Amino acid sequence: MDGIRGLDDTDARNILRHGLEVRGEDPLVLKAITEPEASPPNATVADAKAIYATERVGTDKDALVRLDRTCMRLADSLGPLDKILLTELRREHGRNFRDHMLSLKKDNGKPLALGSVKRELGSGPIDLGRSA
Repeated sequence: MDGIRGLDDTDARNILRHGLEVRGEDPLVLKAITEPEASPPNATVADAKAIYATERVGTDKDALVRLDRTCMRLADSLGPLDKILLTELRREHGRNFRDHMLSLKKDNGKPLALGSVKRELGSGPIDLGRSA
């Protein structure tokens, strides 16, 4: 903000925010510009998924498909992943997800194999295999 002359900090931040907003910048970045003293948002399961995909999955398409499938099933069981704070996850969530996975059927009507359920519980951004 020091390089902008003739404006107070609030005006400079608002102009910068507007320019970045037009370019499609992340809303969290925009908030940080206009409210630099605000505390950071709490991390969600969706945030954990994004970090996991970037750091652990990378460009492996098969791994990304597995991650998406597991997270889709997790969302079916617990609700939207962007609404579940990591600090609010409890063993009960893991048990509910496990029970949901055990109730799923394959296309042929048979239940998912126990090995498949165990593999999905222990993979992805949050290891729910230990909490079940």
